[in-house]
Formats: sequence, structure tokens, C-alpha cells
Amino acid sequence: MMLSARSMPSSAARRALDALLIVVTVCYPFSVYFTERMASAGWSLAVLLVVIVLRAGLFFASGRRLAGVLALGVAAALAGFHQLGQLDAVRLYPVLVNLVFAAVFGTTLVFPPSLIERLARLREPDLDAYGVQYTRRLTLVWVVFFILNAGLCTWAGLAWPTEYWALYTGLVSYLLVGALFVGEWPVRRYCRRRHERQAS
Repeated sequence: MMLSARSMPSSAARRALDALLIVVTVCYPFSVYFTERMASAGWSLAVLLVVIVLRAGLFFASGRRLAGVLALGVAAALAGFHQLGQLDAVRLYPVLVNLVFAAVFGTTLVFPPSLIERLARLREPDLDAYGVQYTRRLTLVWVVFFILNAGLCTWAGLAWPTEYWALYTGLVSYLLVGALFVGEWPVRRYCRRRHERQAS
């Protein structure tokens, strides 16, 4: 009991720090927009690199080694692309995040079970053959989405004014993720009912 009581504040502190770092990364595009006008967008990149490294440390501390390695890889890529110029580097982060997610989801298609199937089995361990097929297709949908979004983020970073880039990568992109996540639910129910009618 004494050991668990002592570990609770540390665990709570890690969760609070992780939540804070998530908020900082989500707000990153808007910080680029404001710092670019007040000083230099390079400050936003420096802060982002620190945040990513801190999150990598939290991943490693919680046993999530793959997430930690991916985070450090993103930080290394950003630092490397910084040689292209501050503006290119600061706008690269959303592209890398989408490509990482596409790679994570896509890898599970090559080495099943798919990521969505793994998540579905947390609630439904005895997932049937139809459920396995559906979750695999849904995982592919997410892969395509992240690749397309990475392309849009690249286009926005190269061709759009900073305010439009920040608006898309800091707001619209998340709204699209939410729309896909929420919109999939009625589609899933419709497909399940149709499958059950055909099977009966």
C-alpha cells in the first residue's frame, strides 16, 4: 500500500504533463502563426522539439517504446529539415505526424490483426469474420485518410499563407479526423444490419 500510494502522485504528474504536452502540440500551428509575426517561427520549432523529446521520455517511462522511438524519429527529422530553412521546418510537423499515423495503421495491414481490429477486440474479444473484414477495411480507410491529409498539409505548407496553413493544420484537419471518427459509426451499424439480413 505504501508503494502504490507513493507512485500515485508520480503517475498523476506524468498524466498531467502528458496532457499539457498534447495541448502544446495541438496548438503548435497557431503558435507558428503568432511567433512568425512577433519574432521568429524558429522559436516555435525549438519549443516543439523540446515537447516532442519530453513526450518521447514519457512514452519510454510508460513502457511504450515504439511510440517513444517514433517521437524521437519525428524530432530528428524536424531538426534535419531545419537546414532547409525555418519556414519549411516549422511547417513540416503536421506532414510527419500524418505519415507516422499512416505507417502505424498500414503496418498492421501487412502484419495483422489490423489496428482497428485490435481496438475492437478490447470490447468484443470474440469478433466474428465479418467484424475482422470490416475493421481491416476501416483501417485501410484511415491509412488513405492520413496519406491524403499529409498531402494537403504539404501543399498548405509550401503554397498557402501562414494563417491558412495554421487554420487547416490546427483546426480543419482535426475536424476532419473527428468527422471520420463520428461518421463511421452510422456506417458501421448500417453495414452490420445489411450483413445480418443477407446472412439470415
